Amino acid sequence: MFRSVFLLCVLLPLMFLLASCVGDSGQSTEGTINTSQNDPGDGSLVYLGPPAQTDDIQRFKENVWDNLAASNRCGACHNQEFGQEPFFVRLDDVNLAYSVALNLVDLQAPVLSRLVEKVGTGHNCWLANAQACADTVERFISAWSTASGASANVIVLTPPNVKNVGTSLRLPGDSGVYAQTVYPLVTGEANCVNCHSEGGVLARQQPFFASSNVDNAYQAARTLIDLSSPSRSRFVERMQEQHNCWADPTGAESSNCVYSRIEIQDAIEAMIGLVPPPAEVDPQWVISDAIGLLDDGIIASSGGRVETNVIAVYQFKEGAGGTAFDTSGVEPLLNLNITDEVEWVGSWGIRIIDGKAQADTASSKKLYDLIRATGEYSIEAWVIPGNVSQEGPARIVTYAGGSDEANFMLGQTLYDYDFLSRSSNTGADGSPALSTPSADEVLQASLQHVVVNYDVIDGRQVFVNGELVAQDDPASDTLGGDLNEWDDGFAFAVGNEVDNQQQWQGTVRFLAIHNRILTEEQIVANFDVGVGQKYFMLFGVSRIGLPQSELDKITAGNESLVDWTLSAAGIADAYIVFETEVFDDFSYQFNAPFFISLDRDAVPSRDIRIKGMRLGLNGKEVAVGQLYSNVDMTVTAGNYNSETGVPLVGTPSGTIIGVEDGAADDQFFLTFEEFGGVIFDRPADEVPDLPAPVDLPVQADVGLRVFSEINASMSAVTGVRSSSVSETYSRVIRQLPPSENADAFLASHQSGIMQLALAYCSGLSADTGLRAQFYPGLDFNAPALDSEIGRNNVIQPLLDALIVNEGLASQPDAAAVSAELHALIGAMTGAPSTTIITAVCTASLGGATTLLQ
Repeated sequence: MFRSVFLLCVLLPLMFLLASCVGDSGQSTEGTINTSQNDPGDGSLVYLGPPAQTDDIQRFKENVWDNLAASNRCGACHNQEFGQEPFFVRLDDVNLAYSVALNLVDLQAPVLSRLVEKVGTGHNCWLANAQACADTVERFISAWSTASGASANVIVLTPPNVKNVGTSLRLPGDSGVYAQTVYPLVTGEANCVNCHSEGGVLARQQPFFASSNVDNAYQAARTLIDLSSPSRSRFVERMQEQHNCWADPTGAESSNCVYSRIEIQDAIEAMIGLVPPPAEVDPQWVISDAIGLLDDGIIASSGGRVETNVIAVYQFKEGAGGTAFDTSGVEPLLNLNITDEVEWVGSWGIRIIDGKAQADTASSKKLYDLIRATGEYSIEAWVIPGNVSQEGPARIVTYAGGSDEANFMLGQTLYDYDFLSRSSNTGADGSPALSTPSADEVLQASLQHVVVNYDVIDGRQVFVNGELVAQDDPASDTLGGDLNEWDDGFAFAVGNEVDNQQQWQGTVRFLAIHNRILTEEQIVANFDVGVGQKYFMLFGVSRIGLPQSELDKITAGNESLVDWTLSAAGIADAYIVFETEVFDDFSYQFNAPFFISLDRDAVPSRDIRIKGMRLGLNGKEVAVGQLYSNVDMTVTAGNYNSETGVPLVGTPSGTIIGVEDGAADDQFFLTFEEFGGVIFDRPADEVPDLPAPVDLPVQADVGLRVFSEINASMSAVTGVRSSSVSETYSRVIRQLPPSENADAFLASHQSGIMQLALAYCSGLSADTGLRAQFYPGLDFNAPALDSEIGRNNVIQPLLDALIVNEGLASQPDAAAVSAELHALIGAMTGAPSTTIITAVCTASLGGATTLLQ
C-alpha cells in the first residue's frame, strides 16, 4: 500500500502564542571560546568549540545539546571522542552536531523523533525508567521546536500495518476456570495468600487475587493472565523477577523461583485449556481492517501546552514501579517515591488510596531555589477527587515540613479547593487559606483541571477548568508578601502531608510546577489540550469490496498492481479515523470519526455511503456504546477535503466501550450496514417482552439531604467554615442520613443533625464579625430578649436564610415556624441572651428546612 504521511494542522493560532511565550535566551549567537575543562566527570559540561552559526543552531544547543552532551547521558558515546555514530552531541563543533541531529528529530511532532524512540526502548537511559527518559528527551526537542517556531501542533497520520479481523480467547464471566486451576495454587499456605488477600498475615497488598472470595479474586486476577502467551502473564513474570517465590519441594533453595514460575505457568495453561473457544466472525459482516491501540495507534501530539517555565512535571506514564519521575529535565530531578496504597492508572496517573508520593528534601530544594528566584509560581494539576467528604484540608499537593508549617499547599475540604502560600504576610503554614466558594460546590469527584497562582502583586488565584473561581481580595493584608520566609528543609509530596496526618484520596493524572504564573489565556490553552493517553486509530477500508483477484495481489505483496477503483472506497489508503483514549482502567473512549485518504492526490471516484457503523472488539461487536450505529453519511468528490477528510458526525460525539484484555492486547475493528454499496442485511434486534407491572409502595414526595449536603448547607447558611466544626462532623457523620430516601430516616439521624447544628450555631455566636453580619441590629449583650423587636431580630434572619423560596407547596410555612421559635424563646425566660440565640439557631438549622431537599 502506498505509504504517506498526512499532516493535519490544528489550533494554528496556538503556534504563535507558544512562539511568543518561548524565545531566545538573550545570549548572543557569537558564543565565547572557553578554555576551562570540558567535562569534569560529574556530567557537567563547558562547550569549547566554535560559536553557533545561526539562531536555530543556538536554540538546538540551549535546549538539546546542553542537556544531552554530558558524559552521564548521550555524550558517553555519541561524539567524535568516543566514536559512536551518529555524532549528534559531538564536543568539538555544535554546528556539525546540529546537522546530524536534524536527521534524528521531528520538530513538528517531537514524540515521533528517532531520539525519543531510541531511549524509550531503554537505550542508555540514565533514569530507572525508559519511559521517563523518552518523555524527558521529547521535552528537550519540544523546547527547541517551540523556540524555533517549528511546532504547529500537528497530527501526523501514518498507515498502520494491515491486519485481518481475527478471533481470540475470552476469559469467561464466572470464576469457575480460575477456581479449578490458578486459585488453589495462589491460596496455598505459604504462597501469595499471605499478602495478596484482605486477610493477609504478612501484608494486605492489592491486587487481592488470593481473596477468600473466589469471585473477587478472579476479577483481580483477570489482568494478570495472558491467554495468548501464558509466559507473558504477570503471574509468571513476577516469579522471574524473584518476587516472593515459594519453596521447591526438593529442598533446592536456589531453584525456588524456577519451580514457582513453572508451577504457576502450568496452572495458567491448564486454565486456558478450560476456556471455551471463541465464536467465529460472521462472514456476512462488512468489516474494516483490524487495529491494535498500542501497536498501531498514533499518539496524539501533546503540542500546545504552555510549559515555558516548568521546573517539575509528572505525566505518570510509567504505569508501574515505586517512582513517579519528574520529566521536566530541570536538575535536580524531583522524583517522587510512592509509598503504601497507591495504584497506577492505565490512562496515565496514580490513584491514591491510603498513601502518598514524596520527594526527598534535597531535591525538593529545587522548588525553594527556583521559585524564590522569581517570587511567583503556578501549580497545575489534572485531578479526580475520590469523594466530596474529605477534610483537613486533605493534601493534594504540598511542600511542607508538617501539618502546621508549609511553603505551599493545595488541598480539599468537602466541595472546596484550598490554597495556602507562605509569605512574609501569612502564618507559617500559609494561612489564611484561599478557598473556592462553598456554595458553588466547585470541587467535584470528576476529572478537573486545577491551577493555583501566586505572585506579589495579585496574591493567590484559583482556576478550575479554565475559569477563575477564587482570588485574594485586593484589600487583603496577605498581598505584597515576599517568599523570604520559605524553608529550604521542607519536602514536596502528593496525596498526604509529609507527617502523614492529612490523607487525600483521589487520582492525579498530571502535575506541573511552574516558576512563573500562568496567565488566564495560557491556563485555558492548557485546559483545552487535555490530559492522558490519547491516540488516533486508522481503520483501513480500502479492501472492502475488492475482488478476490485484487486481494490475491495484496497477499502476494504486489500492492502496487492493485486496482483500487474496484474497491467500495474507490481509492487507495482510505481510512476511518477515530480519536481514541484509554479513558480509565476499564474503558476506552472513541470520538469524532472522519473519513480520509492518506494519498493527498486522491479524490473519491464515486459516492461512498457509510451507514450503520459499529465498533467491534476481539472478533465481536461490542454490546454497549454503539453511538455511531445511526451514522448515515455519503462521501462525495464535492464534500471531500484532502486535508481534513469528511466528518461522519455533525458535531464531535464520543462513546465509551469496555476494556477486555487491556490496551496492549485488545483488537478493534468496524462493521457497517453499508459501505460504498457493499451491504450487510442486519437482522432486526429482538424486542424483549415487557415485564409484568409491579405495584410499588407509595414513595415519599420529598427527599432528604445526605450527610455531606447537610454539612455544606449549614456552612452556607451560617457562614461558618466547615473546617472549624470538623471534629464534630467526624464524630456524628455516621449518625447523619446516608440516603435521600425519606423512608430510611431514623431518630438517630435527627440526633446527629442537632449536634452538628449546635456546633455551627455556637461558632456563629462566638464569632463577633459573623454574628453582626447575620443578626443586624441585634445586641448580644442585652440582658434578655423580652421584647417583640428583640425576638424578631433573632428569628427573622434565620427565616430569611432558611426559607428562600416562599410559596412552595413543600416549603415550611414561615409564620408557623416563627410561632414555634417565639414559643421556644418564651420557654427559656431567664437564660442568657447568647444561650437563647444559639438555641433558636440550633432548632431552626436542625429542622426540616435544612433536612429536606
